[in-house]
Amino acid sequence: MTTVLLVRHGLTATTGHVLTGWTPGIPLDDRGQAQAAALAARLGGITAPTLVIWGEADRIVTPGYGKEYAAAIPGAVFRMVPAAGHLPQLETPDAVLELFAD
Repeated sequence: MTTVLLVRHGLTATTGHVLTGWTPGIPLDDRGQAQAAALAARLGGITAPTLVIWGEADRIVTPGYGKEYAAAIPGAVFRMVPAAGHLPQLETPDAVLELFAD
């Protein structure tokens, strides 16, 4: 059985069309900062085989973050999906499914 985990960005009190922590002048609040700081430790506790999939053209959260996520998970494999942006599973579903067959 394959388990798919989607890692969500930290939550803050800010809502709307602003990406808190990524938009200049809109920093993470204390809660968001604490979540971001704890993320690597939480990812380090994953023991299941893990494939981190990222869109090569993601301009919202660049592939460098996906590589960091994969590096924090013991034994994880990182794969980029060419021509996909922030939502590769919706933009290029066939390419994403092929990664599971590898």
